Amino acid sequence: MGEEFLDKILLGSFFSTADLHHPLLQIVPKKVEKDEVHTTILISNGESLSKKGAARSLLYDWTRYNAGKVSLFILGMNDPNTCIFETLTALNRGKVFTSHSYRGLKRKLSKLLKTIHNPVAKNMVCHAISKSPQAKVTLFPQGMQTPCLYLEQPYVILGETDSLDDFILFVQGRLKGRWLNIKKTISFLNAKKGSKALRQELALQKAYHLCEQFVLDLDPNHLVEAEALVKPFDLEVIFR
Repeated sequence: MGEEFLDKILLGSFFSTADLHHPLLQIVPKKVEKDEVHTTILISNGESLSKKGAARSLLYDWTRYNAGKVSLFILGMNDPNTCIFETLTALNRGKVFTSHSYRGLKRKLSKLLKTIHNPVAKNMVCHAISKSPQAKVTLFPQGMQTPCLYLEQPYVILGETDSLDDFILFVQGRLKGRWLNIKKTISFLNAKKGSKALRQELALQKAYHLCEQFVLDLDPNHLVEAEALVKPFDLEVIFR
């Protein structure tokens, strides 16, 4: 499938352009079959994102068009555009891999390919039921941000609760005609207090969820709230 796509692309009209939005539009399939996992690896320094409106268009217009069909991974150098790419990949089931040198890009690409080589399940859904009727447990990531599960790769689920009661975690996914079902009781009996890094990551996930809400309803208040969530941590994050 990848080879067929490359055969259709005219060199000079696709790879040489600095416009990231156009080629990314071309790789989104019209339809994704139940047992298909579509992944895109973008190698870019984000040169064109300095243009007015370019970052916002890429973050939200392309995310809306993609609608979770393609998992987007980005490989690039450590530069100011990394902040934009972090948000873009988080909204599209992916991740950013960065290097401090051009020589290191090859190693990072190799690591990325190994990471996503064997998808186990897609359309992942995580939810929790507390053993206390009054308690509420909220998990992240949610919606279009929930990544696929890959073989021998950790799957990170963050959450918050208003009560330290035990709860049952359910994780479900599907691939190759089969359902993946995981059920596990989570106890706070021997839990440790969360670090600043953990609180920071939770704030990021909540902010990304608000960005997804903006994609759906275009209410700018979601972005204002997202920025307020991460402000106490002094993070270099770009939401608009």
